Amino acid sequence: MELLGYRQNRPLLIALSSFFTEVELRRAFPGLAALAVRIIICGKGGTGPIEKKYCDIAMSVSNSEIKTAQELYTALKTIVPSDQEFQSAFTTLTASNNNIARYYLREINTKLTSPGNKYGAELIVNPSEEQVTLEHIMPQTLSKDWKIKEEVKKDYCKRIGNLTLLDRKLNSSAGNVPFEQKKALFSKSDILITREVAQAVTWGPEEIEQRQVAFAKIAIKIWDPKPA
Repeated sequence: MELLGYRQNRPLLIALSSFFTEVELRRAFPGLAALAVRIIICGKGGTGPIEKKYCDIAMSVSNSEIKTAQELYTALKTIVPSDQEFQSAFTTLTASNNNIARYYLREINTKLTSPGNKYGAELIVNPSEEQVTLEHIMPQTLSKDWKIKEEVKKDYCKRIGNLTLLDRKLNSSAGNVPFEQKKALFSKSDILITREVAQAVTWGPEEIEQRQVAFAKIAIKIWDPKPA
């Protein structure tokens, strides 16, 4: 939550750390992080009713009226964006903060490669920007090889569906080269969400939207506030 810059729930986090058992803390924190992501992406991250709700629940925790992660989730349900609302917001998500974008993409890739998934063994992407960088598939600076209008680039360049993760050594060769050359680099990546881009014939708004819709369907499973 520190990465997300989300501070509205801080009074609740303090109360939980003081009054919840270690077991219930471990159950509660992932759900709180998921809730923070949903609130931010759905554009409900401002102060006001949500912050008051956190404070009210923090008081209930301090008074031992809420003692478990399940009771906490029940108390928070009124501010949890629904799956439908969250999925819809994710399909048009623009990520201006590179660190947050990298976090979203890492979590999506981890989910896709988790045990039991058709893609096989889990792959945890290195969080270090020194090793793995954020790549704009449609580049931020268009060369003449990209037959895309400037206003289209402005609308789509920072969409999460246009972003991926790439080994720094490969990234240094990417830049604003034609998509055909990027595909060759992406095909060498160990990161599934990047390697899959190499299967596209062309890259533009349609491909970005399709990829983002697929990400949104996965996002509701990754950022699920319900306790395990």
